[in-house]
Amino acid sequence: SGEWSSSLQVAANPGSRQHHASVQIQDTVWLHGGFDGVQHMNDTWKLDLVTSKWTKIAKNETCVPDAVSHHMLHACPDGGILRIGGEASSGSHSDQAQLMKLDLVTQEWSNVQSCDGLATASDMCCAYLPGMTSGRTMLFGGWDGPVPSTQLTSLDTVSMKAAACDILCDHTVRLDRAGCSMVSASDDTLLLYGGWDGVFPRHDDIVKL
Repeated sequence: SGEWSSSLQVAANPGSRQHHASVQIQDTVWLHGGFDGVQHMNDTWKLDLVTSKWTKIAKNETCVPDAVSHHMLHACPDGGILRIGGEASSGSHSDQAQLMKLDLVTQEWSNVQSCDGLATASDMCCAYLPGMTSGRTMLFGGWDGPVPSTQLTSLDTVSMKAAACDILCDHTVRLDRAGCSMVSASDDTLLLYGGWDGVFPRHDDIVKL
């Protein structure tokens, strides 16, 4: 019908929060982190889309994720989930959270010790480009300290190597923005929408890369 409807809230659910991240893998939606109005959060939940049941993932005491908001979750080809960017518990744009990976078999988080060439930020956006060699995850924008970044990065989630990409764009288009959305429109084309540069009104344009 094209109409929104309110879903039944079950007893066990992640609770009220904002600036969390989620990703869907087959019939499961994974949700992590966020801010509840008082504190940043580090819990992880999964929603079974068939049964509409939420399940909280037990924390691995040997590697507890730092509390984070304004981050991203990205599904990797190997079946894991990457947590990229975000604000750590201080709530500062310059206080970046640890790059981490969730193993969906053991359902445990682990730190990603290094990722050559990857600079993370809060309020970044990402999209997968299948047309590039072996497929690449593209990351854009976000807050780089007090100002938004214009960096476009290509990330290979298998080798965990990243490379900055040159952007050729009309000089009238402002690319310094955070909190925008990005999708792959084709095998080698990205579309950006909206975002904010921290000063002027929020953007309402679509930018093709």
